[in-house]
Amino acid sequence: MHWGRELPGLEALPAVFGEDGEGTLPVLSSLTTLSLPEFDSLAPFLPACKKLQELWVDIDSELEMEEEMGSMFQQLGELPSLRTLHVHLNDGVNQAWDLPMEFLTCLTNLTELNFPTLWNQQKFHASDLAGLTGLANLNFNIAPVSVDALCGLSALTFVTMGTLFMPRDGGSDEDAGGASNAPSRRWALPPGLQDLSVSKLPKHRLLTALQPGPAFRELLITEDGGVPALGLDKEDVDGEGHLLPSAEASLIEAARFLGRWLTDESLQVQFWRGGTGPYRLGGCVAGPGQPPSHSRLLAAAAEAKPGLSHLQLEGIALSAEDVETIAARFTSLKELHLLWPTTLPPAALPLLARMPQLQRLALSVFGLCHGTAHPGEAAEGQGDQLSASEERIGEALGTLARLYSEGGYGGSLCVQHRERCEGAEGRLRGLLAAAGVELGEGPSDWAVNRTLFGDFGEAFYVHRAKR
Repeated sequence: MHWGRELPGLEALPAVFGEDGEGTLPVLSSLTTLSLPEFDSLAPFLPACKKLQELWVDIDSELEMEEEMGSMFQQLGELPSLRTLHVHLNDGVNQAWDLPMEFLTCLTNLTELNFPTLWNQQKFHASDLAGLTGLANLNFNIAPVSVDALCGLSALTFVTMGTLFMPRDGGSDEDAGGASNAPSRRWALPPGLQDLSVSKLPKHRLLTALQPGPAFRELLITEDGGVPALGLDKEDVDGEGHLLPSAEASLIEAARFLGRWLTDESLQVQFWRGGTGPYRLGGCVAGPGQPPSHSRLLAAAAEAKPGLSHLQLEGIALSAEDVETIAARFTSLKELHLLWPTTLPPAALPLLARMPQLQRLALSVFGLCHGTAHPGEAAEGQGDQLSASEERIGEALGTLARLYSEGGYGGSLCVQHRERCEGAEGRLRGLLAAAGVELGEGPSDWAVNRTLFGDFGEAFYVHRAKR
């Protein structure tokens, strides 16, 4: 029964049945389900609810966090039959960084704990969940959880959370993905765990250290459209931007883990990160040269997920061998996105025409101009991407048009720059015309669309629908 909705201010019941509370016992002692909306303190009658099994609490922003919330958890821990607790935190509470989650350890009788509105600034360590050995279902929304805290919940069967991070004694947890260095141990997930839902993947080294139990069925991604995104950090590459052997081995194992446990047929690999300065896997940010091959990693990803239909690579300098591996090994691929600052040799473009199953190809214009400046550098030094290398852009546009015509699939060419530049679209259209690309409004014609992003940047997408 949801008494809180039917009888606002349920704490007034003792006054109806008698000030000593004796009159409430026949009613309260039989309650099994109770809802308390707009909660600001526990009702004094709650200790009488000896058979209460499920409680819904809506915590208002006016609650004194440390004192009231801690007291609530302590009192709820004294209810012998309570098994399920749902706590809805309003926005004002969610924005606090000092939620007293250490009091959750009082709730040792729970089998289900649900915080459906938790934000990702609230982290959970092993000490916050110690003693909850009977917990079977856990929902922390997008709040990250340390891997040792997860593995310590021995009865867990279903869990929803943010990401996993390394514990305090197992590496830095300043970033919610954990340290990029290899974990010092393997992590055995609870033996009965069936589904693990995360808002984003943990870092690849931690992902490969997970050991699912015999009941494990599926890994689910709850944000970003459910597309798994593997990312690298600067620590995974050497000074020249080449992938370290240990990082490559970890990425291969991560791809195999995803191939086995993730049902989604998409994969996104982000090799580029912002921060102190741009960098790209496989070579320097700017300058000519042949990038090293990443075909071993790409082949492993294709083998791990034969049915992969969508592949997106960001920030990798592809070699001709890499492009050939993509064309030959990803036989089910329908969409291929090679986004900036991903580069590839223009001579390798015809290899992509060998993928008749491909329905959409998206390339960055600077990805086609191998060896040109990074988009950010072009923006600072010359105003926008179009002024960086118009001759190469024109050549790339012509090559792309021929590739799409021969391949018969739709695609897009993305031209991005950080600052809006007057006349940029006209210049781009001129380059297209010079490259022999005719623009039109039909479903199979080439077109140019302008999109604004951020406060100042813009992007142009040259695209054509599939014939």
